[in-house]
Amino acid sequence: MADIKKIVCAVDLADQISPVVDYANTLAKLMNASLVVVYAVPTLSQYRGFMLPSHQIVEKAAQNIPGDGGKGMKELVKDEYAGVQQASIIDEFVNDITKGAQKSMEAYVQKHFADVEAKGVVVNGDPAEQILNLVKQENADMIVMGTRGLKGIDRFLVGSVAEKVVQRAPCPVFTVRPHNHK
Repeated sequence: MADIKKIVCAVDLADQISPVVDYANTLAKLMNASLVVVYAVPTLSQYRGFMLPSHQIVEKAAQNIPGDGGKGMKELVKDEYAGVQQASIIDEFVNDITKGAQKSMEAYVQKHFADVEAKGVVVNGDPAEQILNLVKQENADMIVMGTRGLKGIDRFLVGSVAEKVVQRAPCPVFTVRPHNHK
């Protein structure tokens, strides 16, 4: 029989009622295994180069600067904004999401995994890649994760994180279909 001592469990922190959590807890208890609960924050790098709404906000703010009609300050504000790269704005946004996710992860693990040895990890990047990297780093023996049940064009465009993980994982992957899947 396989000796499973460490399980990586990929979760969606927004999903407070998850069959993935139930299965991960059950498997950890049955196998006397520890859990590494992971949430992947996407990098949003695909949005670099897009005009961000913050640019419009800066424009409006510059127009409303009092004094010399805002002319001198307006140019200063615009110049300051021009020096800020869109990528850094996106990275700052992702960092804020990551910090929030780390706080949420602590509460999530305490609430959902109180009866087993578990730690929470928040990673940044492509979810499939990050899950696979964590499995290697942690020397995990199994992965438990959900599927979204995407079909048709959505599956083609978005792809399936679970499918990528199953294809490339160095260990068994236990996938759980969503509650509302028919």
